[in-house]
Amino acid sequence: MNEGLSKAAQGLLQALPDRPVSKDSLRTYLRVYKGLDLSDRAIRRAASELRKSGYPICSNSDSKGYWLGSKEDVARTVADLRSRAYDLLRTADKMEGIEIEGQERMVF
Repeated sequence: MNEGLSKAAQGLLQALPDRPVSKDSLRTYLRVYKGLDLSDRAIRRAASELRKSGYPICSNSDSKGYWLGSKEDVARTVADLRSRAYDLLRTADKMEGIEIEGQERMVF
């Protein structure tokens, strides 16, 4: 099989079609046919693991779910990922500049 991949990633890779499929549908397929009971978060982690391993796992803001994409789908997914990353970096930069006066900080 795909050595080095988690069981969740292997199952997700086998379940993905070439068109968008919702996480609910994927979760049902994985539970019924692969014996994997995965949360939405676990499916996101598995998709991320597959992407980091070089698989064309696509998603975008226009479609719900994941699929094995074409070159164009991958380009759209990459653009969406970069846009979200850039937004997170801008948010982090703004938060670094926040000065908190007169408030005690809680340390855990």
